[in-house]
Amino acid sequence: MENNNSITAKLHEKIFRMKKKTLNTLTITIDVLMFIVFILTLILRTNLMFGLFWIFIILYFIVDMMNVMHWDYDGLKADQNKASKVIGSFRDITTVTIVFSGFFYLIVIFLDNIKVISMANIYVVAIMYILLSVAQLFNHLSIRNGLKENKKLAKKYSK
Repeated sequence: MENNNSITAKLHEKIFRMKKKTLNTLTITIDVLMFIVFILTLILRTNLMFGLFWIFIILYFIVDMMNVMHWDYDGLKADQNKASKVIGSFRDITTVTIVFSGFFYLIVIFLDNIKVISMANIYVVAIMYILLSVAQLFNHLSIRNGLKENKKLAKKYSK
């Protein structure tokens, strides 16, 4: 059991200590690749492209979670009494967007399994891509606003 906890701790430490430039490069790369796969899926409509699209959706989730975890760690390093409001609002927004994105993804998989809809449907793919892009946009805006608020708090309390 301890071995499992140490693997988790090492993974968290790798994400938290990742350089912001590396994380930003990874995010941009996955976003561009996701867009390319989305466009190719709409054009080609092959089983390979649909499968690749759904694999990239998982990578999209993972990178978005890494961004949120990384910023959350930076936010926690601030004075917790003074920055708790900023951190709390950041966590609320990102939690809601990530939970709804994951929930929608699971609904699509469930409906595909009971043959109500198909994951190889162009409309399902387009709606999923749009919703995840909007969720990721909200997360990035939340991170940006949280950073601004933390900078304001730091300036206010450092005087």
